[in-house]
This record gives sequence, structure tokens and C-alpha cells, in this order.
Amino acid sequence: KQKLKDEIEPEEVSTKRKPQKEVPESAPAGLTFVISGSLDSVFPGIDGSVLINGVLVKASFIKYLQQKRFIVVLDDTWRMKDWELIVNELQIGSIGSRVLVTSRNSDVGASCVECPKYVHKLNGLPWKKALNLFCKKAFRSCHGICPPELEDFSEKIIKKCEGLPLAVIAAGNLLSKKRQIPYEWKKLHDSLGANLHVMRSILLPSYKDLPSDLRSCFLYFSIFPEDYPIRRQRLIRLWIAEGFVKEARNTTLEEIAEHYLNELVQRNLVLVTVREIDGRVRSCHVLNLVHKFIIDKAEVENFVGSASERSSSSQGRIRHLSAQTDIHTNVELGETLGHVRSAFMFGRGKFSDLKFFQLLRILDMQGALLEDFPIIVVKLVLLKYLSLRETNINTVPKSIKKLGLLETLDLKQTRVTRLPESIFWLHRC
Repeated sequence: KQKLKDEIEPEEVSTKRKPQKEVPESAPAGLTFVISGSLDSVFPGIDGSVLINGVLVKASFIKYLQQKRFIVVLDDTWRMKDWELIVNELQIGSIGSRVLVTSRNSDVGASCVECPKYVHKLNGLPWKKALNLFCKKAFRSCHGICPPELEDFSEKIIKKCEGLPLAVIAAGNLLSKKRQIPYEWKKLHDSLGANLHVMRSILLPSYKDLPSDLRSCFLYFSIFPEDYPIRRQRLIRLWIAEGFVKEARNTTLEEIAEHYLNELVQRNLVLVTVREIDGRVRSCHVLNLVHKFIIDKAEVENFVGSASERSSSSQGRIRHLSAQTDIHTNVELGETLGHVRSAFMFGRGKFSDLKFFQLLRILDMQGALLEDFPIIVVKLVLLKYLSLRETNINTVPKSIKKLGLLETLDLKQTRVTRLPESIFWLHRC
């Protein structure tokens, strides 16, 4: 924002201007709130007594700005209604006056202008600029020059920051206090996500601003591995099976779920990996640093648990189980996991025994090391979602009809060429 203001207002002009102050608009209460806390510093000479009365505040503010040329910065505007409370009062001032609005929500930006060209979407730093910024912070004693033996780890650390300026600065500041030896930097690289506390302060306001339905949908990304692209249709069906999607008149659950996804994208919490020709999201993911934040929140709220390759018996009363394993690995399950509502297998492993999952609603074993249909699955009568995609199964048993609540059965990229007639018993699929 400072760079933009410097471009708008040359240095020789800024040295002559009267005192100015940015007004954070994160606690929305209309124009009265925005100006009352800083009226004396932004507009010196106005009688402070007007601060007592909101009406007088606005009247004095408007009168003072009439025929003046000004720049008003509304920083971190969260909702469209906050902008609407203010915009009508700012239709004043001489030609050349401007209002600069920043927001994490794309919808807010779009609502502030009549022409899309006036909306500027910030991207991450280009690689060279990120590298220069990092080195400037991390190697202050070396005048911003990276020692050759640390170049490899520096590049890996910058890559983890994914172009986010605050993350690059935080990483550089953190590493500037450490010994400049490869071993020390490797340890810090491996634990970088946990050390970047600034990311928590950046993301926490956005997370708290989410409605409860969207919050559950956002936390759901903690189930998937890092850098994992998720198909839109898969995500939508999972959210519906979980019960995250509320019904609405004249709208299908799929349409509502897609609206949820678009909302997370517009809030810049979820990134689009690939788009369809018509502009719809085909697949999506979250940044690595965002993923670490989500995992932290999910663990605190007992939302998801990670199944180890040897034992999961230590898990608490988690609702979702995520197993990320190496090839030919069995994930052992115990009775303590009988309360789990959804279970996911990532990698080429498999669950050793599913009999404990009697309350399971979702079983996603896409890509699991399966040669035959796991017959125990037909006893999980509460299942709503079953994915055996990308496995080597070649038949589906007649007893599949026992899964009367099943809504999604994903058998794509398997060896199954024919389904039993009993599949017609599954009226919800």
C-alpha cells in the first residue's frame, strides 16, 4: 500500500502535505467508527467535541473534505456491507480524490468498483525478489549475500514460503539468529512450518471470519497430504456425505457445495489448481503454509487424526482418520477407533481390519493396494461414500446391496467391467 501511495503522490508533494493516518477498518461500524478514532490526526483543526456525537462526526468529516483532494485508505475490509456503509459518504471531494480498499475477500474488491480493471489481485513475490528479500533479512552481517554452502537450503526455505512476503521476512528474521552452518539450517528447514508463527496471525482472522459450515469445509483440507490436488467433484461429494452442506430451496446440494468451494477460493484460502473450460474449478489445493495452519487447528479441535503405520490405538475421539503410508504397508486399527466417521487411505497401503469401523460414513481408499473387493465393507451399513478408485479390484460382490445408505460408489480406474444386478438396490447412488 505504501508503494502504491508513493507512486500516486510524488515525494515533493508528500513533504508538504498535512499529517495523515491510515485507518484500519477491521472492526466495521460504518463511517463514524472509521473516522472517530483518528479525526484529530487526519484532519487537524477540527474541534474534538464533535467526537461525542456520531452525527456531528460525519457532518464535520464531510464538510472538511468538500472541495479537497484526498486519498482514503480502508485497510483489511472484510465484508461488502462494511464498504456499503461508507461509500455513500465518500462521494465528495475534488477531482483526483481516491479511495484505496484492501481486502482478503475477492467479492469485496469487486463490489467496490464499477469496472474490473480497477481491482488489482496481488500475487506472490517473483522468485528473484523473494530471494533478495530473504537474503536481505537472513544475511544482514554479510550485506545480504548468501554463503555458497547455504544456497541450497536457502532456496528450499524460500520455496516453502511460496512467495508470501510476510512468510519470507519471518523465515529470514528467524534464520538470521541461527548459526550459518548447513546442519543447523537443515533442522530449521524441516521444522519451518512450526516456526513461522506469523502465518498463524495472518490466517487466524480469516479463519475466524468463516461461517461454521465453511469452517468445517476448510478444515477438511487437513485430511489430504501436502501439495495434494483435490478434484472438485470428489470434494463436493465428500462434503455432502459428511453433512456439511445445508439444504436450500430450489438449489441442489451439489450447487450449494460448489458455492462453498468458490467462497473459499474468493477468500484466498484455497487455490485453484486447474480450471474447466467454462471457468469452474476442476481441482484445487492449499498452500503448504496454509496446510500446516489447518492441521494445527484440526488437531486442536480434534477434527482429524493421523494414522501411523504401526498403530492408531493412541488416537482420541477423532471424527476423521487420515492414513498416509508407504507402499505395501498395513495400517493397524483398534477398538479405540470405533467412533471414527470417515477414513482415508493415501499411498499404496491398506487398513489391516475394518471391522472396528461400524459407525463409518465415508471410506476413501483411492489408490490403495487392493486386489480384491474388501468384503468386510458390506458390513459397514452406515456408509454413504465408498471410493475404491485406482485399485486393482475386478469384481463387486452381490452383497453390496446391504449398503442401502450409499450415495457415492467410485470405481473409476479399476478392473471392474460389470456390476451385479443387486446394484439397483442402491437407490441413493
